[in-house]
Amino acid sequence: SGAAYMYIAAVTCVSPTDCMAVGGTNNSTAAESWNGSTWTVVPTANPSTNSSILGGVSCVSATDCTAVGSSGGQPILEQWDGSSWTVVSTPVSDGYGILEDVSCTSATFCQAVGETTTNAGIGASVPVILSWDGTEWTSVSSPLTLAPGDSGGLFHVSCYEASDCLAIGWA
Repeated sequence: SGAAYMYIAAVTCVSPTDCMAVGGTNNSTAAESWNGSTWTVVPTANPSTNSSILGGVSCVSATDCTAVGSSGGQPILEQWDGSSWTVVSTPVSDGYGILEDVSCTSATFCQAVGETTTNAGIGASVPVILSWDGTEWTSVSSPLTLAPGDSGGLFHVSCYEASDCLAIGWA
């Protein structure tokens, strides 16, 4: 039994007195909020599996944040409403994977990126792109063309507006 620690993977601020940081602690998702002078632990909606971490976060207001990551080898999304985090269903249902990053421009537009592998982690990794329309997350086709057996994924995304996003990754 080791001491508790928190690994911060990402932070976003909507003002100098309103920031949210996400990561993990002892195999659980974790978050902290900043009020301009103090960081405060905010309980997450951690799924009941090991190896959980939130790796990306984007807020459009103090009451609207989205965090992405992985729990038990499955991509996860969590939504902040200003008082609590809740797990949101993802359209990624095949294989193992992680959502690495998210960028939101409004309450009705976010892009999340990452990768997934099929066949219980044995197959090739493929990029994952998810889009939020204010109601639901949907899968978006990746423009990356992979040869059979090749792998690729996306690490970071940044959106200026709904029609202008850039993602980086590997292939």
